[in-house]
Amino acid sequence: MSDSDGEGSKAGDGKKKDLFYKVKAFKRRTMHAVAKTVSKVEVTRDEEYNMVHGKFVDVDARVQRISKSFNDYREALKHLAMVGATLADDLLEVYETDSSMRPLAVMLKDAHDTLNEKVVPPLDMNYEKEVVEVTGNVTGRYQGIKDDDARRTRYLNDYDHYRHKYTTLQQSPKKEKLGENIRECEQKLNIASEKYHTMHERLSARLRTADKHKDTLFNEQLMALIRSEQAFFSQGNNEFDKLLKASEEKRFRQSMQSAAEELARADTAAKMIQ
Repeated sequence: MSDSDGEGSKAGDGKKKDLFYKVKAFKRRTMHAVAKTVSKVEVTRDEEYNMVHGKFVDVDARVQRISKSFNDYREALKHLAMVGATLADDLLEVYETDSSMRPLAVMLKDAHDTLNEKVVPPLDMNYEKEVVEVTGNVTGRYQGIKDDDARRTRYLNDYDHYRHKYTTLQQSPKKEKLGENIRECEQKLNIASEKYHTMHERLSARLRTADKHKDTLFNEQLMALIRSEQAFFSQGNNEFDKLLKASEEKRFRQSMQSAAEELARADTAAKMIQ
């Protein structure tokens, strides 16, 4: 019975043959892995590929960190705005309606409400589209490379397996009686060789591109991040600039001074009570 990779399967073979192939492929690759461990099989090695792939692994780790940081920063800004609004609400509760400083506390609440209701939502939508989604495309690109590297490993194992099997058959004392087996193995070897070398060349090129253009993949997000930060802080500052200007008005400074003096007198009076 054939142990080929199933390239010649007919359309009507169905799931049963598909599962049969996967089981045989798994068994073949497992046996090959064991054979490599005990040094019974000559293994194809490519130091140049290993070097390029090693660089990719390093870049991929950085890409994953950047992706996480983009998301963390987004959540941090939203959390900052939300906590600020909560703080403003809490502060407002301590000012009675007749307090001369209450208008300033109301302005603080209004500034935070504006930040949360009018500034953050559109900025967050743009950030999602221009930073998070674009970065998702980058991580998807890198995941595709990792998936292809796993396929390359499987194809390499198949190639080495049939190469070893073909050599073993050629060197067998019963070679003359194994003509059909040799021809079948040679056919499988050719298929495995084409699959491996095609994947190897394509993947090697993608790995070099990923390393050379790792910064290019983040240019768009860098520009979007700068725009987003500028808009967040400048639009937010518009409200807080008004608030700061109001806090410097003479009436509030006088009210604060008067309240402080009244508190001091109250504290002094309390200490004098025997």
